[in-house]
Amino acid sequence: MSPAPQDSSSKNAVDGYTAAWAELIQRVTEGHSWSGRERNNCYLNTGSGRFAGISTISGLDFKDDGRALGLVDWDHDGDLDLWFRNRSAPRLRLLLNQTPADPAHAFVALKLQSTIGNRDAIGAVVEVVPERSEPAPQAARYVKSVRAGDLFLSQSSTWLHFGLGQSRAIAEVRVLWPGGKRERFAGIEPGKRYLLKEGAGKGILADQGTKRTAPVLPALEQTASLPAEPTGAARILLPARVPLFPSFAYLDAAGARQTLGSAPRGRLLVLWSESCAYCQSELLLLTKSADALRAAGLDVLALSVDGLHVDGKVENTQPAYELMDRLGFPFAWGFVEAVALDRLHLLEAALFDRRRPASVPLSLLLDPANHLLAIYRGPPDIEMLLADAKDLLNATDETLHHLAPLLAGRWFTRPVSRAYVAENLARSFQKDFPEDAAAYLHLAATQASGEKQETLIRELAARYHVLARRYRDQEQGDEAAFFFEKALRFAPASSAIHHDYGILLASYGNLDEAEQHFRRALQLDPGSDSSRQALEMIAKIRAENRR
Repeated sequence: MSPAPQDSSSKNAVDGYTAAWAELIQRVTEGHSWSGRERNNCYLNTGSGRFAGISTISGLDFKDDGRALGLVDWDHDGDLDLWFRNRSAPRLRLLLNQTPADPAHAFVALKLQSTIGNRDAIGAVVEVVPERSEPAPQAARYVKSVRAGDLFLSQSSTWLHFGLGQSRAIAEVRVLWPGGKRERFAGIEPGKRYLLKEGAGKGILADQGTKRTAPVLPALEQTASLPAEPTGAARILLPARVPLFPSFAYLDAAGARQTLGSAPRGRLLVLWSESCAYCQSELLLLTKSADALRAAGLDVLALSVDGLHVDGKVENTQPAYELMDRLGFPFAWGFVEAVALDRLHLLEAALFDRRRPASVPLSLLLDPANHLLAIYRGPPDIEMLLADAKDLLNATDETLHHLAPLLAGRWFTRPVSRAYVAENLARSFQKDFPEDAAAYLHLAATQASGEKQETLIRELAARYHVLARRYRDQEQGDEAAFFFEKALRFAPASSAIHHDYGILLASYGNLDEAEQHFRRALQLDPGSDSSRQALEMIAKIRAENRR
């Protein structure tokens, strides 16, 4: 039974939906706002059935792409504080409620512990009943429930916090436990924290908690001799060695095309522009620190991004030469090719969730094998750079893994393997730079083992086969033969690769080698009519040539 034909309108709708999501995700990774930079809103319950907007005066009206919100008495002062989790930076915000304490407005906090149902009493309903008094003979009851996840992607504290308004005393607390049992608790006083244990009938006074204060941040200082730090400046230590793409090329100061060779002990690759004040500051610092950099075994290659063209030519180079002459720049320099810069931006996009727009200065710390170890956006501090070079250039994979986090602590995971890094780069480069993707996949295959290695080798052979056919169709015989040979190296028993290689060889008149590949293809796949017909065609051509 053949499958029913797919409705073209349905397929178009699905394709359009998929494309729209892909475009949306692309814009988000580039730093655009998911929610249109709408400000957060905050509303105050006035107790009269109405709400008052206090977004601005409360300070909560951020433009963050907010996602999650957790409520907790973080500083143990009797009021609720807020933790925000955002998609955009800052990822976390803590807002402490600094409302002045008012003795006339009390609170009580309750923690439930079930002995029959789930221990955290998820699903329990708690009712706090204030004592009746003349000023408030019909005092309101306060009701809350214990929840597992009470807001979008959020879990607030399991402490139930009750604001009691002007109530001076609590008559009782009623609990409906998850199993259906009802229980009353006496002896609960405002302004304290209690543990309510199922079956106890009386609240247990809990640790009231050490009061926390907001952290005091040190004052920021600026170096008078340098311009202020550029927006987006960053020092990023990578948790694993990331191989730079193999086709990185540039034009040296004499205009000759060069490839990025290995450095004896390490290299700082700097991208700069003559029109950028921060770039000029970094180049000046590198010039003044040449002896210290060389003593640390660190080479420097400074490549200008000015006047880039796709065809590899560079225009308007005079300002760059004049700047380097004024500085007396003591290291190698030149101009980066546009296609190399495109690959570099793609490499950055593969490493980070959020894609940043291209900017200079951008400096890359590379090990002798041109593995990327650290990225500096903005001019790096020389002492910091020398310290990073000392720590990173000869570090083990385990050490790199533990040096990367910005905050103190230890990983609970093991370092990612080099095969994993290379494979993910291969996926990122496949669409725009398939040859680089194949090179990364080749690296991943050689570093993997077992069943994973076998899977990568099969995929690698298929990638080389596709590249070989592409060059064959473009009538670039040498390039096509190069990739056919690579494909057969990893898949020598592929009938399809032998057959396609035979077609290439025959088209260039190399009938003897073509015949060998067709015979091998037919041997591997005796049912291949195309290989049999190809052999018959070769025999016919030879017979005609003998006449």
